[in-house]
Amino acid sequence: MSDDRPVPAGLRLITDGNRGSLGTIAVLSAIAGLLEAATLVCLTTYAVSLQGSGSSISLAFVTFSPNAALPAAIAGVVAKVALNYIIVRLSTSLATTTLRDQRSAALNDFFAADYATQTNEPLGSLQEILTNNVDRVAGITLTITNTITSSLNLAALVVGALFVRPAAALFMIAGGAIVALVLHPLRGLSHRLATRHVASNAVYAQSVTDGVRMAREVRLFDAAGPLTQAVDRSERRSSDSYRSSRLVQGIAPQLYQSAALLLVIGGLQLARNQDVEPATLGAVVLLLVRSLAYLQGALGGRQQLADQVPHLERLAERRNSYRRHRAVRGTQQPDDLRHLELTDVGFSYEPGRPALIDFSLEIPRGTVIGVIGPSGSGKSTLSELLLGLRDPTSGRLTAGGVDLREIEPQWWSRHVSFVPQEARLVNGTVRTNIEFFRERDDAAMTAAATEANLLDEILRLPQGFETELGELGGALSGGQRQRLCIARALFGQPHVLLLDEPTSALDGISESVVLNTIRDLAGAVTVIIVTHRMSTLAICDQVAVLDRGRLAAFEPPQSLDRSDGFFGEVLRLSMFDEQEPS
Repeated sequence: MSDDRPVPAGLRLITDGNRGSLGTIAVLSAIAGLLEAATLVCLTTYAVSLQGSGSSISLAFVTFSPNAALPAAIAGVVAKVALNYIIVRLSTSLATTTLRDQRSAALNDFFAADYATQTNEPLGSLQEILTNNVDRVAGITLTITNTITSSLNLAALVVGALFVRPAAALFMIAGGAIVALVLHPLRGLSHRLATRHVASNAVYAQSVTDGVRMAREVRLFDAAGPLTQAVDRSERRSSDSYRSSRLVQGIAPQLYQSAALLLVIGGLQLARNQDVEPATLGAVVLLLVRSLAYLQGALGGRQQLADQVPHLERLAERRNSYRRHRAVRGTQQPDDLRHLELTDVGFSYEPGRPALIDFSLEIPRGTVIGVIGPSGSGKSTLSELLLGLRDPTSGRLTAGGVDLREIEPQWWSRHVSFVPQEARLVNGTVRTNIEFFRERDDAAMTAAATEANLLDEILRLPQGFETELGELGGALSGGQRQRLCIARALFGQPHVLLLDEPTSALDGISESVVLNTIRDLAGAVTVIIVTHRMSTLAICDQVAVLDRGRLAAFEPPQSLDRSDGFFGEVLRLSMFDEQEPS
């Protein structure tokens, strides 16, 4: 595959939907270039007339006399300034719109992707795409508009030179084409080096992210030295690729400028040998010198695109990946989703390694169901299926008699809630974390905090619900963070509530309050609890025992407790115990 082949597909992220703006910029740039050519001719005519020469110059079908030259030049300058202002406004607006649209589109594509794609996304990757890569895309937009402007201004000046002195203009056209052809390999080299830098920079950013995310483990295992060395190796590769890329980018403009200067010198020599009039020679000089600047801008713009396009390609590749794995979207809204049923459900993360096998389970409306089993038995997989995060690879999962894949996801999310084992909070206030981008009245928030046994502690905070929690909720204890997640789940007044070890970080009193809350929900809400605590299992109507992806038992906890040692074996394998957390 050639270096230039991916560029058109990537550039469509910018050009699609913006062709009108780009076309307007192109037309205005061409007009501005013609105005500049005419202005330079007028200035030359006026300058020569100051030396006593009364010669005039023809440009296209217009002849500029010395008396009319100065006013025409002034009018041309004013008009070109006005056009350039409009072009700059359009360019910056287009770049800003591209920045905003690409950030929004990439984020929407990510959240529209299926859960497997989202969970496989490396930590920090999306942030890098939305900042570094999209910022560069906005820069590419400006580069494109500047290249269009330079190219069309160059074309207009060359057209002007053709009318003033065709031989010199044709020399410039031929020479410019040769320069672009000879120096074209630089663009391919620059693209390859920039692509290498983007890839190495992503590896470096990921290694830093991993170090920050695992800061506790790094300290506890005294791994700071080796980790720093590994990060330094990634940084050196990133720095080396940066140096190579910048070196080529720095040399290329100098080569373009030198080649363009030689072209101007050749064009002037050609005009001189043809014994042209002073006014005509002066106009050719000005047109060629100005053409030099625009030629350098046009060629330099192409070189910058070669350096910047890898960022565009990475953005396009990630967005295409998200879109290829869009989550299936249903449209139905069942009358009552509290009754859940799994029929011969199977699920595999990869072929030949099933996580659930022929799993059948009926969860009646308003019951409290416990889920237990040893590590690797399929508890997490079952939870993700019940939450609608993943679809069965075989069998059916229905809610209120409707296949979960046919239910509208937004509607499902409004009626199903989840409390994770690991409390995850966002930067912001207590209110922000309970609401979690959902708006309801204060009464609902107070009720949720009360049910989670957290209201009194919230009210004792300096600003109550408006208290800033700091980075990742660092102002709260582990138990408080977990109860805050419970309050978040209850804030939506769910019809189905799934809790993963909801009381593992709570003291005895808080655990008792939370369990009472769960009991109170019974009948109105279908509750599913993944847990290892006997105190939690005791409030369940039925307990599903999982073993290597299969349903080993589904009975009331009292019946399991009286069984012939099976329940005790499951407890032992799952490391269940009656001890309170320290």
